[in-house]
Amino acid sequence: MSSTDLMRAALNGDLEGVEANLGDIGKQDKGGWTALMWAAIRGHANLIPLLGKEIGIQNNDGWTALMLAAFYDHTDSVRLLLCEAGKKSMKEWKNFLDIYPLGMTALMLAAHQNYPEVIELLLPYEQGMTDSKGHTAQWHANNSTKIGDFTRVRQLLKYEGSERAPPPPKGPAFLQAFATVGDVEGVKKYVSHAGYRGPNGTTALMCAASNGCIDSIRLLLSEEGMKTTKNSEITLHNKTIAFPPGATALMIAVAKGHSDCIPLLEKEVRIQDNWGWTALMYAAHGGHIDCVRLLLSEAGLQSSKGASGMPKGTSALMLAATRGSTDIVALLEPYELGLRDSQGNTAGHIARALPRNSEELTTLLERDSPDNLALRLLPPAVDITPLIQAVIAGDREAFHAHLDEAGRKDTDGRTALMYAAERGEVEFVRLLRTQELRTQDQEGRTALMLAAQHGEVGCVKLLLEEADLENSRGESALDIAGSVGSKASHHTRCQCCARILRDDAGAGVGVGRHLSAAQRKLLTMQELSTAFSGDDAQHVENAFSNIIAELNFLRQLTEQQDRKTNAAEIAALQRRLEEKDAEVAAERQEHGRRIAELTTHLQERTDELEKRTLELQTTVRMPQPILTGDGYTLDELELLEKNLTTSLKTITTSRAVLQSSSCIVCLRNPKDTLLQPCNHLCVCSDCSGQLKGQPCPLCRTPIDNTVKVHL
Repeated sequence: MSSTDLMRAALNGDLEGVEANLGDIGKQDKGGWTALMWAAIRGHANLIPLLGKEIGIQNNDGWTALMLAAFYDHTDSVRLLLCEAGKKSMKEWKNFLDIYPLGMTALMLAAHQNYPEVIELLLPYEQGMTDSKGHTAQWHANNSTKIGDFTRVRQLLKYEGSERAPPPPKGPAFLQAFATVGDVEGVKKYVSHAGYRGPNGTTALMCAASNGCIDSIRLLLSEEGMKTTKNSEITLHNKTIAFPPGATALMIAVAKGHSDCIPLLEKEVRIQDNWGWTALMYAAHGGHIDCVRLLLSEAGLQSSKGASGMPKGTSALMLAATRGSTDIVALLEPYELGLRDSQGNTAGHIARALPRNSEELTTLLERDSPDNLALRLLPPAVDITPLIQAVIAGDREAFHAHLDEAGRKDTDGRTALMYAAERGEVEFVRLLRTQELRTQDQEGRTALMLAAQHGEVGCVKLLLEEADLENSRGESALDIAGSVGSKASHHTRCQCCARILRDDAGAGVGVGRHLSAAQRKLLTMQELSTAFSGDDAQHVENAFSNIIAELNFLRQLTEQQDRKTNAAEIAALQRRLEEKDAEVAAERQEHGRRIAELTTHLQERTDELEKRTLELQTTVRMPQPILTGDGYTLDELELLEKNLTTSLKTITTSRAVLQSSSCIVCLRNPKDTLLQPCNHLCVCSDCSGQLKGQPCPLCRTPIDNTVKVHL
C-alpha cells in the first residue's frame, strides 16, 4: 500500500489534516510504516495521542514509533510512546558506516546516538536487554562510531542492570508526558489515570513540579503527598541532582528553584525523605533563596543519614554554609542556631573550615554555638496570618494595616504576640497584649516564656500577667529564664529577666500581708455594727461578714500562689542542678573519650614514627644507587664524588679486613679452628665439622683433626 493522506499529514505535522483523515488510522505502507511512525520521526508529539490506536505496530524491519523517536532524539515523543518499550528490531539495518544488528531496542539506539535524556526515560524499561550479538545498550554506548562526549551516557549506563519495569499503559504514559511539558488540555483528558507511579515511584504531579508547570499541578493535587519508591535523578544546568526514596513533588520543584509551586504543594511541607532531607534542605543546597523564604517552617529539622558528602544531622543552614550562600545563611541562622551534626560540627565550624567562604558569611555565624541553642527562634508555622508575617518581617506599616487580625492563631497555635515577644518587638507587644495576653500554643508556651528564653527584658516587663502559666512540661517563664546556660551569649539578659520574674512573684507575699491587715481592720470595724438596731444591724453585720470572707478567700489564694511559686522555684533550682550535674557528667565522659582517642592516636603516630625511623636507618645504612645526575648542581656533584670516593676506600678496607678474618667457607663467622696436620687457620668451628676427611681448602692436605683456638 502506498502512503495515505493521514501519513502525509502526520509527516508534515498537519493537525487538521490528521483529524480529517483519521479514517485511515491503522493502515501501513509497503514498508510497514504507519502515520504514527511518520509523526514520531519528525517529533510531532502533539499528534501522537490522536494516532494512539497505532501504538505497538512494527514496520517490516521491526522498528516501532518509539525506536524512531529515540533514534532522532525527540524526547517529548519518547515520553508518549513508552508503552512500546521492550520491542526489538527484526532485521539488520545499515546506515552509511553504521550497521545495526537485529534485536536492537530503542535504548540501544539512543545509547549509540548519544542521547542522555532519552536514555533516562528508557533505562528502567529496557536495561539489560541484548541484541542478536549479545550486546547491551552499555556496549553500544562504549563502541559507538559517533563523535562527541559520551560521558553522561556512559555514566547512566555504567551500572546497567537486568531488572526491568513493565512498560507503562498508554493512559498513564500520556498523563505523565503531558504533565512534564505542561499540556493542560492533555492532562485534563488523562487525569483519570492520576495515581499511577513510574518505575521509581514517580507521579504525574512530580513530572509537572519538575518543570514548574503550575496549571498542571493544580489538576494533579490528588497525588499530593505521594513519595518516590526508589533512587531517582533530575538534571539542572548539566548538573545531576540525586534523590533517595521518599522524595516528594515539592522537593523536586524546589531543587529546580520553582518557588511558585510551593503554595500549591503546602501539604508536603515538613515531609522528610529517606535521607531525612526536607524541601528546605534541597532549596538551600541548590541556592534557591526565594524557595528558602517560603519554607522556613521546615527550619530546625536535620537529616537522618549521611548523604551528598554531608554527615547525619545535617541542617539546611549547614548546606547553605557549605555552598557559601551568604543571603541564605542570613535567613536561616536565627532558626537553626547551635544545631550540631553527628560529627559535632555546627554551621559555623563548617563555614570557617572552608577558605572560599567570605568574611561576611563567617561573621553571620559567629554566635553559632550549642551554648546558644536557647536563642533559636521557633520556625514559623506552615500557615500564618498577614499580621504574623508583618511581625516576622518587622514591617510596621503592614502590622498596623492588619492589626484587626489580633487574636488569630497560626497552625501551631501561636499568636502574633508570641512572635513579637520572641523577637523583642516591644512596640508590637504593647499593642497586641490587650487582645492576646495569656494565650498558649499547642505546647503550652506563652509570649512571656518566649521573651524570657531570649532575654527580651522590655517584653518580659510588659507580659508579667502570664507569669503564673506553665507549658506542657510544667515549666514557668521563670524556670525557662533560669535554665539558660552561663555560656550563652544572652545569659546576662536572661538572668535579668529571671530577677524581674522573681521580684514579681515576691510581690504576691506583700499582697497577702496587706490583705491580712485589711481583714483585721474590718474585724475591728465590725464591732461598730452594734450602733445599729433591728434589720439595719443585720444588714451591716452581713455586709461586713461577706467582705471579711472575700478577703479571707483572697488571702488564702495569695498564700496558695506563694506556696506554688516557692515550690516552682525549688523545682526549677532542682532541675537546674540536675541539668548542671548532667552537663558535668557529659563533659567528663566527653573528655575521657577524647583523651582515649588522643592516646590511641598518639600511640599510632609513635608506632608509625618508629617504623619510619627504622626505614630511614636502613636507607642511611644501605643507600640506594644514584641512577641519574638530574637535579644536582656541579658543586653538589663534586662533593658527592669526593664523599663516594672516601666511602669506597673505607668499604674496600673494611671488606678486606672482614675477608681476612672470616671463615672461607660460610664467609660469616670468624676463623677460630686449626686444621691438622697442615695447621691452617681458615675456617670457623661450625664449618670445621664438615671438613674432617676432606682436603684443606688452602693446601688440599687431607684433614685428620680440628682444634678450636681462642684468639
